[in-house]
Amino acid sequence: MILFSARSWVFATRTFVALLLTLYVAFSLNLEKPYWAAMTVYIVSQPQTGGLRSKSIYRFISTLIGAAVSVVLVPTLVDAPELLGLMLALWVGLCLYISLLDRTPRSYVFMLAGYTAAFIGFPAVTDPSGIFGSAVSRVEEIGIAIVITTMIGSLVFPVSIAPLLNGCLDRWSRDTHHWTEAALGGDAASRGLMAADIAEADRLAGNLVYDPSGLSRAGRQFGDLRARMLLFLPTLSSIGDHVRELGRLPGGVSPAMRRLLDNMLAWNRTGHGSGEDARRLHRETFDLMPVLTSTPAWRDVLTSVLLLRLREAIELMQDCRALRRYLAGGASGPVPHLRHAVTRAGRAQHVDHGMAALSALAAVLAVLACCAAWIALGWPAGAMAVQMAAVACSFFAAMDDPVPMIRNFTWQAIIGLLIAIAYVYAILPAASSFEMLALALAPVYLLAGLMMTSPRFYFWGLGTAVNTAVMMGLQGRYTADMAATLNNGIAVVTGMSIAAMLTALLRSVGAGWIARRIMRANRTDLVALARLRDIGARMAAAQRNRLADAMLDRLVLLAPRLVAVGQNPRQAAERALVELRLGLNLIDVPRFRRGLPDSCAGSITRMLADLDRHFADLARHGDMPAPGPLLAGLDASIAAVGGMPAGHRQVRLLLALVGVRRNLFPGAAPPDFFVSMPAAPLPAAPALAAPALAAPALAAPALAAPVPATSAA
Repeated sequence: MILFSARSWVFATRTFVALLLTLYVAFSLNLEKPYWAAMTVYIVSQPQTGGLRSKSIYRFISTLIGAAVSVVLVPTLVDAPELLGLMLALWVGLCLYISLLDRTPRSYVFMLAGYTAAFIGFPAVTDPSGIFGSAVSRVEEIGIAIVITTMIGSLVFPVSIAPLLNGCLDRWSRDTHHWTEAALGGDAASRGLMAADIAEADRLAGNLVYDPSGLSRAGRQFGDLRARMLLFLPTLSSIGDHVRELGRLPGGVSPAMRRLLDNMLAWNRTGHGSGEDARRLHRETFDLMPVLTSTPAWRDVLTSVLLLRLREAIELMQDCRALRRYLAGGASGPVPHLRHAVTRAGRAQHVDHGMAALSALAAVLAVLACCAAWIALGWPAGAMAVQMAAVACSFFAAMDDPVPMIRNFTWQAIIGLLIAIAYVYAILPAASSFEMLALALAPVYLLAGLMMTSPRFYFWGLGTAVNTAVMMGLQGRYTADMAATLNNGIAVVTGMSIAAMLTALLRSVGAGWIARRIMRANRTDLVALARLRDIGARMAAAQRNRLADAMLDRLVLLAPRLVAVGQNPRQAAERALVELRLGLNLIDVPRFRRGLPDSCAGSITRMLADLDRHFADLARHGDMPAPGPLLAGLDASIAAVGGMPAGHRQVRLLLALVGVRRNLFPGAAPPDFFVSMPAAPLPAAPALAAPALAAPALAAPALAAPVPATSAA
């Protein structure tokens, strides 16, 4: 069993030793509440050393912020306890809102800063004169626990993130071999799992800078690899689509194109391939590029885009393989030279301001409700209820429905209360020395540490360890007060129950509801892109990276929710990639439309206005077929651009418009403009200059996969 593996025992023993050392120091220094330090040991403990260091640093920073806020608010509003309670509640809500907008480990700083102020501030309402001493004590106790736990975790059997991260990247490498082979053969293989691999790598790499291995210096290289992994998804999808579409045309895929695809298949199957093989394949994509005149043939348009995508795939694959070898080798040796230019930009994660605001509102109201009960009843333990309401609302707010976890946490508190009663009134009286105390605590805290090594039981182990420490109220001297113990236990359960009730009323939603909001966010992005009228090359590259990052991040969030409601995540993955390719095409339209004649520009402007309305309808009402007039508008724009003198900008704009058309109307026949034209001969040398075609990632538009119109929108 995973709970009793050797690694689990090492973690549990190491964490328990950190607990004992922390208690010993806290008792020796006669600190006010040693159980705060005991709680911190298990809160910051992580199986990987990088995660432990990261959480420790963030917890200490957040404790300083929360302590400072409580020291400012309590003396200032001491004469208005109701206003003080409101301000602390609003602080908890504000911090929770900000934390939910950042899905990196940094979010822990904001969340904890919120309820730390509640932990320090609310008990001081009845005695504000001691607020500074209480805040300093809190910082001291948490600081001692953090230093001891981090020191032991770093020195005693440290665990690197590297094996897990490399395992995740290995899975991605194996998957790309399969998906590349499928795309080159024209098969529609789902890339949803690849997006999940990227998300798992992101989670691990969030603590990479704190890792004890050499990978701590490779944050930039991981970012480079991640950016290319993201761009590889729409590139593969577009390749598979164009191979299939060319195969359906009369005559099928040309013999020369088939030889290139076979050569790429052979290169992909080697798993590493030489640089000379890649350069040879790269040259072949230039040699096969057709001449796109002012009146191109449909086959030539499809061939041009396919060759651009193949060229990008070669460059991306070379870069990914080089970066993968560098990371697998512990980031030692020379940094790889990268071939495919990618604009470095900040992460573009999906954020839901509406759900973050609802979570914050639930936390504020739960804290205020507990404050009202505390004041109305004159309850000595009322501050504890307020504190636990803040913790329960904050800790599980990122879940679709936090109520089940809050209920579980409540049951863990009840278990902790029962364990605490057994310890305080039956076991601890016999513990006449620190050694006896250590022996007495071992069964519960070793078991809690073992449970924390299992994802399934992590919160049960953490809840048991934390709640037992709170309920026991460990001090340097033995004290026992059954009334106080039961009062605190009732307060903890009451605070969590109020948090669960208000969360259920205001915040609990189903996975399907969240999935619809995620899909709506994609359509909202498309609305914004349809409203672009002018964009430069640098901004376009940044927009492409941001769009790929955001939409694939949403795909990762979407897949498990669709499984939860019984839908097929593979269909969602294909639809998300269709929308991504559509967005990439829309970015190229304003980029290459500069300098068009008024008649041509007007046709494109009207078409973009129709697209704007269609995407807005999709965002409001969900999937629906694209309207027929939009197809006519696209064909008119394509005909206007296709009739212009041939040039680089005209060709790129034409390909972008064709990509938009095929995304929205994949089953529609080619426009009459293309049907009437004969196929152009393949030239011996490319008509377009090689530097223009070797543009940054996804500089040319990716075309759509042939999926139903209702799912391509």
